[in-house]
Amino acid sequence: MVNLIFSKVNFDFTFSPSIIIKNYEIDEVPDGNDILGWEMYDYLPPFFEIKYSASFSENDLFFISVPIIPDASIFYLESNSSNNLPLSKNYSFQPDSNIPYEAFFEFSNGFYDFSMGRRRLKWGEGMYSLGINDRVPNMDHIMFSLDWDTKLGDFGYEYILASPHPKAANRKKTFVTRKLSLDLFSSLLLEVGEIALIYTPDLTFVDINPFLVYHNIYESDSNVVGYLSSTFKIQDYTLYSEFLLDQYQLSTEPSDSDPNAYGFMIGGKKKVNELILGTEFYKTSTWLYNKNENYKDLTYPLWRNLEAPMGSVTIDYFLGFPCGPDSELTRFFIEGKKFGISYEHLLQGEVDINTPYTKENFKKYSEKGPVGETKVENIWRGHLKLGNNPTFLCQALLRNKDLWLFLGFEYDFSLLIP
Repeated sequence: MVNLIFSKVNFDFTFSPSIIIKNYEIDEVPDGNDILGWEMYDYLPPFFEIKYSASFSENDLFFISVPIIPDASIFYLESNSSNNLPLSKNYSFQPDSNIPYEAFFEFSNGFYDFSMGRRRLKWGEGMYSLGINDRVPNMDHIMFSLDWDTKLGDFGYEYILASPHPKAANRKKTFVTRKLSLDLFSSLLLEVGEIALIYTPDLTFVDINPFLVYHNIYESDSNVVGYLSSTFKIQDYTLYSEFLLDQYQLSTEPSDSDPNAYGFMIGGKKKVNELILGTEFYKTSTWLYNKNENYKDLTYPLWRNLEAPMGSVTIDYFLGFPCGPDSELTRFFIEGKKFGISYEHLLQGEVDINTPYTKENFKKYSEKGPVGETKVENIWRGHLKLGNNPTFLCQALLRNKDLWLFLGFEYDFSLLIP
């Protein structure tokens, strides 16, 4: 056995008791398609958290986070989501057993970056991404990127291999992404890539080869989408966009073949003193991410063990835009050092990820979306921090008329082992 000698080991501890005030009742655990219903739990600050980190040098990091929060069934059913205490009604200790949330090793030396383990991942400059979005609480992954610095700019390449929990996807979902980038004079960043969902448990090296364009392999058990993004920075302004192409109907194909499926976003923000002001617009077409079979859809299922009689739940997060297909979202936001506020206006059509992907529905619904009876959501979000260790915390979510308010404080302390 090889003994590893770390140059630095650190234990960080965070104590953050809180209460939650809301004007509505909860009497059930959200189902696997209610992503907004899971939002308050996914972003719930832990009652207590232990973080362990170790490194050889400034270029590497080994990190594990163990949050102590209530089991989801206890949080929603017994405490009526009124606090973050990991206690049941009879005061027995019932923490969430789906730990660790983060556990990874990363290394960076300027020419290449490497990460392996479990953590949130995200593409793009916007709050949300059409490609890979950090609304997925964690992804088990291997990732590396390469960077070549030239007089023209930086040329880059990124590869990600990720897979959900076997109980969530029955070992039938593996995501392989490849992305090329060009950063011109630190002002204009252009990216082009692909996301390949491979839904067979019998992977070969061809499937996971980092340097192939998977679209040209024509593997039958796969779903491949194309990705484009741009970011332009000038003085205090940043303009950015994304485009995702899931399906393109060629003129030579029958009119009732799989319809066009795409999404795009545009956004901009400006720095004003210590504030960032911005706006974003997102649109997803009717059939984006949808292939009518769970293991073929561009979702990243997360399996969560529960203490309740149901035993477990599988939550179908979208790999990309968290509101899914057939939707439009307009967002305005203000961000400061210790506070932030945003407003989102969401239009969502009838078609969702569970709508049958059939020729009859292709004729019934326009491919442009939102289609049918449209649902409107007005969502306000806010957060505030005051003081410094202890720090007062406040988070708020107003979804139409439903208000969720988190109030608490946070105290940190560390133990450094040189």
